[in-house]
Amino acid sequence: MGTDIGAMVLAGHPETDIEEFGEPPPTGAGEPAMTREAFLGLIKQAPILLVDDTPENAQRLDGILKADGYSAVTVTTDPDAAALLHERTPFDLIVLDVRPHGRWAFDVLAGLRERIRNDYLPVIVITAQTDLATRLRALELGAKDFLTKPFEAAEVLLRIANSLEVRLLCNQRQRKAEILEDAVRVRTRELRDSQFEIIRRLARAGEFRDNETGMHVLRIGYGCHLVALAAGLDSERAELIQFASPMHDVGKIGIPDRILRKPGRLDAAERAVMNGHTTIGAEILSGHAS
Repeated sequence: MGTDIGAMVLAGHPETDIEEFGEPPPTGAGEPAMTREAFLGLIKQAPILLVDDTPENAQRLDGILKADGYSAVTVTTDPDAAALLHERTPFDLIVLDVRPHGRWAFDVLAGLRERIRNDYLPVIVITAQTDLATRLRALELGAKDFLTKPFEAAEVLLRIANSLEVRLLCNQRQRKAEILEDAVRVRTRELRDSQFEIIRRLARAGEFRDNETGMHVLRIGYGCHLVALAAGLDSERAELIQFASPMHDVGKIGIPDRILRKPGRLDAAERAVMNGHTTIGAEILSGHAS
């Protein structure tokens, strides 16, 4: 009879045997590694924003990039539009012209920094100014590199390619971190579900000992969950309380049937034995940090 009841308690849940929590599979398992040529292709497809209030300068730089194969270049001569354009279509690189005695470029840098707090966005500043104050101010506001006028096309292309390479590598690392976080979150949830399933099985085991206890502990769990939510606890904490609360009667497993199933009132000695279910429950649940 004991074997049959055990089978019934454990039946219907494929994850009753808890496996040790292992590391998630490697990101991109089974996929070929990206070749250098493919990575360079991504660089040429990266969205770039050119900001220059002089149309002739903007057109020249746009022509240099497109002649080298860059296919996602956006040009604006309105500095105030830079931050809004980036919000609508995030760019991988912004090239910004700083004109002599012009403060608008610094305003653009400040606006971008305000909107991009947790991201690496390379900004290349083009300037004819070589004074230290201008460069330090640009670096303080988030500039990552400089091009000094007059510039050569080869230098422009190399600096832009280098900046984009760093940007794309950062993007790849961020995506891998997000995938890893998702995998850990799923595994953690699976582990919690398996732990909670053990609690449900213990509650069901109590039902076979005491016709009232099994459903009683489940009702206690749902009731505690509702009370926890009404008290303002978050859903994760309320769920933890829901599955922990049924354990308050798990010690009744150790109470003799003649007392546990007695139809009438318990005498003083029997009540003392019944009250011992709290000690039994504590012994069952002790010895583990959780």
